[in-house]
Amino acid sequence: MRKAYSTHWCDTFGAQYASVGHGKKSGHSIGFLFNHTDGPFHNKFTWDPSSATWTFLMEAEEKDGKRKFFAEDTVQRK
Repeated sequence: MRKAYSTHWCDTFGAQYASVGHGKKSGHSIGFLFNHTDGPFHNKFTWDPSSATWTFLMEAEEKDGKRKFFAEDTVQRK
């Protein structure tokens, strides 16, 4: 099993930010890479089985390759 995944980024700021991300599963996480027109964007999905939540850590990649924090969301089914 390759444990490879794809997802589509939908953005309320317009279609120019929409793209397909690709990632691989490692443990309880899937790290996605989106190649946006204004640079790479990373979104790591991490499942926490003890709280039954997903955390999404989003980071923009700067020109020097360093990642810069963009946002973090935690979601839980109600």
